[in-house]
Amino acid sequence: MKVPGFSDFGKSAKEVLYGGGKGGTYQYDQKLKLSSKATDGMAFTLSSTVKGDKVSGEFKSSYSYERYSVDATVNNANKVTVKGNIADFLVPGLKCTGSFALPATSPSKVGLQYTRPYLNTKVDVDATTSPKVTASLATGYAKMLYGADCTYDSAKGAFSSWSFGTVYTGPGYEATALYNDKGILKALHAQNLDDKTVLGVEIVRSLKDESSQTFAFGLTRLLNSGVLIKGKAESSGVTSVLYEHQIEKGVKLALSGQFDAKNLDKGAKVGASLEIS
Repeated sequence: MKVPGFSDFGKSAKEVLYGGGKGGTYQYDQKLKLSSKATDGMAFTLSSTVKGDKVSGEFKSSYSYERYSVDATVNNANKVTVKGNIADFLVPGLKCTGSFALPATSPSKVGLQYTRPYLNTKVDVDATTSPKVTASLATGYAKMLYGADCTYDSAKGAFSSWSFGTVYTGPGYEATALYNDKGILKALHAQNLDDKTVLGVEIVRSLKDESSQTFAFGLTRLLNSGVLIKGKAESSGVTSVLYEHQIEKGVKLALSGQFDAKNLDKGAKVGASLEIS
């Protein structure tokens, strides 16, 4: 049984509601992304985003060879971020990771991730004199998954955050429950209505404040033409829609919109993205 990392618990519903993977991502800026990959393992990505009157850009290069991979990213603020991975480090299933940024606006990190059947565990440590240590563990059997994560702040000598959760996968659906140190209980459900339509639901409730409860539900459908359409409604009244079209191989256009159904006088948000690879 392949066990996902704890951060991927509820992923099926999250992709419907928020995007990622093959689920299409809502975004309300203007974005252009160009990607290319060479036969020697090098890959390049150039992206530009227009948000209001601000323009940002990013260039990313990646290289992978056998068990090794590294990628470097440079943005228009002259920030450089480098990440590296070594798979099957020392023993099968153990991956060593590392990252740093210049200028050092955030601490460098080193980490280990160990995956085996029925187990997925990960530890990340800041490379500072008083590091924060983040650890997660996930395991499962049959249709159930169990997991937890926590962050320990050595400067304070205390845990700064923790959470735990469980996932049940049934025929055509996935149900997830998560609880964290702030007293927030989150329930997520993804339901395959047919082979091209997925429904996602999320309910968030504070056990420390019973009056605090929100919910969201969304729908993703892949049409026969290859067009992906999505819609999402939140208890706050915010409604989002997305249209994504694979124009041809390597060319994808996405249009997103968002408005407040409880306050139509509030301006709507509209975004567009074009990806060419």
